[in-house]
Amino acid sequence: MTVYPTIHIACPEQPQTIRPALFGCNLEVTRRTFWAGLSAQMLNNRKFFAGTEEPCAWKLAGDAVYSREETGCRVRLAGGGSVLQDVSVRPLCRGRAYQIRVLAAAQGDITLSAEGGGISAAWTGIGGEPQTLTATISAPGDRECFSFCLRAEGTGAVTLYAVSLMEADHFHGMRRDVLERLKELAPAELRFPGGCFAEVYRWKDSLLPPDQRPPVQPTLYEGDFLLGDTFGQDCMDLGIDEFMALCAYVGAAPVLTVPMIIISNQDSIDLVEYCNGGPQTAWGRQRAERGHPAPYAVRDWYVGNELYYFGRRLREDPSLAAEETRALVAAMKAVDPSIRIIGCFCPSLPEWTAGYLRGAAAVLDALSLHFYLTDPFAPNRHTMSDTVRARVLPDAFVPLLKEGKQLADSLLEQSLPFSLDEWGYNWGERGTPVSMTVDALLLTYLCAHADDWGIEKALYFHPINEGLILADPKEARLDYTGRVFRLFAGHRGAQRLEAKGAGDGLAAAASWGPEGLLITLVNAARQNTQRFRLTGDRLSEGTEGHGVILTAGENGPEDTLVSWRVGDVCTLPPGAVAAIHFLQEA
Repeated sequence: MTVYPTIHIACPEQPQTIRPALFGCNLEVTRRTFWAGLSAQMLNNRKFFAGTEEPCAWKLAGDAVYSREETGCRVRLAGGGSVLQDVSVRPLCRGRAYQIRVLAAAQGDITLSAEGGGISAAWTGIGGEPQTLTATISAPGDRECFSFCLRAEGTGAVTLYAVSLMEADHFHGMRRDVLERLKELAPAELRFPGGCFAEVYRWKDSLLPPDQRPPVQPTLYEGDFLLGDTFGQDCMDLGIDEFMALCAYVGAAPVLTVPMIIISNQDSIDLVEYCNGGPQTAWGRQRAERGHPAPYAVRDWYVGNELYYFGRRLREDPSLAAEETRALVAAMKAVDPSIRIIGCFCPSLPEWTAGYLRGAAAVLDALSLHFYLTDPFAPNRHTMSDTVRARVLPDAFVPLLKEGKQLADSLLEQSLPFSLDEWGYNWGERGTPVSMTVDALLLTYLCAHADDWGIEKALYFHPINEGLILADPKEARLDYTGRVFRLFAGHRGAQRLEAKGAGDGLAAAASWGPEGLLITLVNAARQNTQRFRLTGDRLSEGTEGHGVILTAGENGPEDTLVSWRVGDVCTLPPGAVAAIHFLQEA
């Protein structure tokens, strides 16, 4: 007779709540997370900032000249000149309205026309100073790929500074279908602008009209890992007000990272006043005049991102990093004493961390912790075995937490909580069956043990086109880990229960909430089916639970409805994730 392992759901002696803040996300502008992701913009390099002889992604023809100047980049079209871009990031859909917007100035008698995929517009009488030209047109037919062309006709010339093509019903420049998927996941917090992007993001530029904002260049970093999909620049279409509107739309609390490496501290101090100051303050008044009278009330602020890797002088001298942190925090709290400050922390670099915390710990309210099992720079990225991935918890994640807690305890007179503000199997890639299983294991462990390690929040990196949401040209849908987050949603704010007996490749978390008992399980083994029995302190033999098993199908993640009975043998396929609800009190 086969003896199957038993997972027993027990009530803990001291009830604890699974923190909703464990279900947060980073919202960094990088790779295809914004461009070809959250952004509704259909044109790449729309301000012509990237390029040498021609602007990247564009083709010049006829009497067309590209120039790069200190005041900006531009394309000058004389009669018969044109500039064209092939568009495939979003299709044209019949009957849907699209908005064309051009920032341009002209000399002489010139007509500027825009045409692509059957939509067209034309403007005359363009003045000599830059002005915004707009047109809204309904698409006559469906076109998945098309060429979008601006052409000048006449005896003068027109200078183009920025061009935009979007669906007319965009939300502050963002795709509504992507926002709906993000809203469906209901992240507790969204962290912006990064991550690495935070150290090169100048928020005051975002107060300009979108077409007039200087693009962002990640000059701090080597290589193209940050903005390679947009030719090493970002058009600054997601400003601070747009981000706050996004947070309000999806119901997430905003958290912000301020730079410490190459941007003035005064920018960060002013940002606190802009976000949290009343209308009687200088920056609070500007916010109110821009249509936002109520403060944004940002509570949590990260000072610097991974200074121990990218901090230049601050990486070389942690005591200097601490000194500058103290000065910055003092000035930020002089504006708003109620804000919380989260500082850098890296267990794998104990000497830097020790030097930093000795000088900065007194002004910090939490420590920033990052975890990825692998990444695009890792030498084992394509050779990592399923065994290594299956043992992400005992061999990688738990040792990081143990090492981090021991280091923090040895340095701090009073303990500080951890903010796991970047985590995931990987970054820079779409979800896969492997990332689904590994991310589910990590989320299971956080639901069951976050309080054991003092983890107050967790922010997944990154929700869009890198794990949670696929922003394909035609539609946005939940990716592999996004489906996992949806299955685990019932744990948020629920009473944590203990799932005893899980092991040997099987992870489990359990909670009691308004809808009853929720058990989530992950089969870490990607080759073997797991069989086991479920029991519980207050689960009667034969009680039936209903739920979903998530597996990796040929065309993406697939849900299978299942019913399990307490005491019966339950089956979980290789690499699968299950969420089972029992209505009986636990």
